[in-house]
Amino acid sequence: MFFALFLLRYSDVLAVYEWLITFGDEVALIHHTRWSSVKFAFLACRYYPIVSWAIFIWAFVHDHKLEYCRHIVKTLYLFMIPFQLSAQAVMIMRAWAFTGRTKTILFVLLVAYAILAAVEFWVFAADVDAVEQSPITNIIGRVGCFRGQGTGHVRTAKRVAVLLVAACSVDFLCTFVIILHCLRLRSLQGPLGKTFVVQGVGTFVIMTAVHVTSATVSFRNTARFAGGIIVPIPLILSNIVACRLMLALRRRASPTETKQNREISRLVRNALELSPTLSSKSDQWAP
Repeated sequence: MFFALFLLRYSDVLAVYEWLITFGDEVALIHHTRWSSVKFAFLACRYYPIVSWAIFIWAFVHDHKLEYCRHIVKTLYLFMIPFQLSAQAVMIMRAWAFTGRTKTILFVLLVAYAILAAVEFWVFAADVDAVEQSPITNIIGRVGCFRGQGTGHVRTAKRVAVLLVAACSVDFLCTFVIILHCLRLRSLQGPLGKTFVVQGVGTFVIMTAVHVTSATVSFRNTARFAGGIIVPIPLILSNIVACRLMLALRRRASPTETKQNREISRLVRNALELSPTLSSKSDQWAP
């Protein structure tokens, strides 16, 4: 339990730290661009965890009256649903854009996203029972507002594990369609495509390790993690990795000031080289 509370406290610190060290790139590459579905998904992926996780820390770590927890616990767990859905929305949009925005790929990705959303609601919205009484809570009168275990230790913990496996499967699908697209074209589509593939595979490896480890822990320690408190790191890290990937791609696609100056110099040089030729041709028609 102490380790789980440690994760709860410092997961938000990790998200804030990542936000601070990449804020300059975020302003230049995201905030100054026009509004789009990708920009909206990025901002939700970035700021929803930072803002909402403070509420979870307050609810889980702080001591509350038992009756108060029973009133808020169901709503509290509903607010966990957007975490991975926002992160996976970013990954799916990028995979679809990279593969040429074909309707077939979009349909496959949306079906996978819908299945993940259904699993999210199944885990965080279905059968969320209130914190149960115990001799200790009756004496103390105050508890952290965790999900109760009325549905059974094994059942609740296995639901969390299924969610992590589902998220890992969506990551695999996004990576698979990207690699398949490159193999079909026999090309990485330039430096941007190479960055996309390398970053995408790296993202998949990292998140697979996190999801598989967390799912294994949840399966093997069903009583300890029945309330779902093993999920902070997968939830927060999925958003961090998705935002990192988006910024890396935008940084690669956006020309730097040096590149822009070189391009302007090249255009001016070409114009100056053409000007004598144009002048000589115009002189031939002079009276």
